[in-house]
Amino acid sequence: NAEIDFEHAAQKLEFEFGQIDFLLSDGLNFRGGVMLMPMGNLNEFHEPNKFFTPERPDYHSKLIPTTWQQAGLGMFGSQGDLSYRLYVVNALQSLDGSRSFNNSSFVRSGRSQINQISAGNAAVAGRIEKKQPGGQAGFSFYTGDSTADYIEKGGNVTMIEFDYKTKRGAL
Repeated sequence: NAEIDFEHAAQKLEFEFGQIDFLLSDGLNFRGGVMLMPMGNLNEFHEPNKFFTPERPDYHSKLIPTTWQQAGLGMFGSQGDLSYRLYVVNALQSLDGSRSFNNSSFVRSGRSQINQISAGNAAVAGRIEKKQPGGQAGFSFYTGDSTADYIEKGGNVTMIEFDYKTKRGAL
């Protein structure tokens, strides 16, 4: 699976993600490559029909940095109404000159393109979703050191997110 887009009125070619899935069963499968982080209910499915404004809401662009991809490997699957994804990936980078957290973009600027990955730190990201009549509940997490050994003290970044989506008629 891969997504490569012509962005900004076809001025820029962007690599969104590229991954290889090893399908074993509904309950256990493996994935490797550059994967969209399973954070929140929008990052993996970030197309405009998933939000109702011309721009992504700040929550989904700065707090959870849409489109957020990292390189790694992991497992995924589903059983009945439950589905899960669990990945070990390269960590956000908070201190290397070109990528650093700041007040205007929060952790968004710590994302790494595949050609800029620093293998200094690993992170763990995951998501569990439960479908139920009338909606779907989701729980996401990410945790990893973001300093890539630029400083002695660790700079752990941990994010926890819960969401619920429902649809009632036209709403």
